[in-house]
Amino acid sequence: MIKVRELSVSFETSSEVIEVLHKLNFSVEEGSACAVVGPSGSGKTTLLNVLGALLPASSGSVTIGGKDLSQMKEQDATRFRNQELGFIFQQHHLLPQLTVLENVLTPRLAGNWSESEQETRKRAHALLERVGLGNRLNHRPSELSGGEKQRNAVARALINQPRVILADEPTGALDSQTGEKIADLLLELQKEHGTTLVLVTHDLSLAQRIGRIYDLGNTPTS
Repeated sequence: MIKVRELSVSFETSSEVIEVLHKLNFSVEEGSACAVVGPSGSGKTTLLNVLGALLPASSGSVTIGGKDLSQMKEQDATRFRNQELGFIFQQHHLLPQLTVLENVLTPRLAGNWSESEQETRKRAHALLERVGLGNRLNHRPSELSGGEKQRNAVARALINQPRVILADEPTGALDSQTGEKIADLLLELQKEHGTTLVLVTHDLSLAQRIGRIYDLGNTPTS
């Protein structure tokens, strides 16, 4: 599903060129999961931004589902993100003025979907039931706990039935007990939906649960 070959990313300042990623090579099979670990500043979030077609590579290539991200025009990249990727961040990024249900439906506003709005709403209801928010559909983020907000964000990431989920420290802002529950839920849903998962984390116990680990600067292990 994901193939990264000789990927490098650098940023140019007024005085120097800073290389954040240097000739990375790894792959993730369809329907499997991979954890990305490494010290602060090692380029974990930069890697996710490249995989999410949010940041271009300086050199090398990234293909997802056979599609070369470097060959995409901006319009194609926007469509690709909306229809084939799901994003989960450390901060939930829910829109405060919208309800739980409306937040899950926001990806639909950004793209042309083949299914009807009624079908999307039906799936949103089912997802919110699955993540334990079936009785909170009309609540707003301010009325939710930290764990509930992240559950809302997980449901939003799955609404477009993505082929790939990119998760950047999804449990990092939560206490250990709540974070473990969110991790359990995310891994269960990943297997249920057959989605490919790339998860950045500083939590080595979570990375070990995923099994395949890519430590930036080292080789993948399993």
